[in-house]
Amino acid sequence: MRCKWRRVFPFSGIDVYIYLAGTGIPAKVYDAEEGGNVYSTPPQLKTDENGVVEFWVDTVDYDVDQLFDIFFVYGGTIYYLLEREQVFDVKSFVHPSPKAFADGDTTPSVKGYTKFITNNSSATTITYFDDPEPNKEIEIIFGDDNTTIKHDPTRIYLAGGYDFTPQTNDILKLRYDATNNRWIEIGRFLI
Repeated sequence: MRCKWRRVFPFSGIDVYIYLAGTGIPAKVYDAEEGGNVYSTPPQLKTDENGVVEFWVDTVDYDVDQLFDIFFVYGGTIYYLLEREQVFDVKSFVHPSPKAFADGDTTPSVKGYTKFITNNSSATTITYFDDPEPNKEIEIIFGDDNTTIKHDPTRIYLAGGYDFTPQTNDILKLRYDATNNRWIEIGRFLI
């Protein structure tokens, strides 16, 4: 059975590299649910004219718990976007859409999800993400230009030690450090 993975990137025509997580071994992906072409030499795909990349992986090739590293090259720089990505969604075999944070929420809950999108209609500073779990990783896609992530070494520790005021479509990844009771930045992608 083939499982679909789809994501919109901020740029079109970007080379997309897909590897088995943490191995450096290129992944085998398909461009259709049935039949179609198989790609196993990186870069396996490119984003289309709308910035969309989609592919299928097959349960014949990989166990459903296989994780993937997915990244791309833009302007000669390698940007890791998704590390240890779960492509197989054993419930629906479709990659889940991000959960929208409520407009104006300064401490949104991350319970039950790992991917989120902001939706703020006016200036909003996020100071914490409620309902953390030890070592949980979250990805925040900024769906607006009104959100700021507040740097606070005791609550959200950001690279560089400064507040982050992203543009629409920027992405921030954080991991919860239960030992120090704070979120720590592990990556970002800026348009």
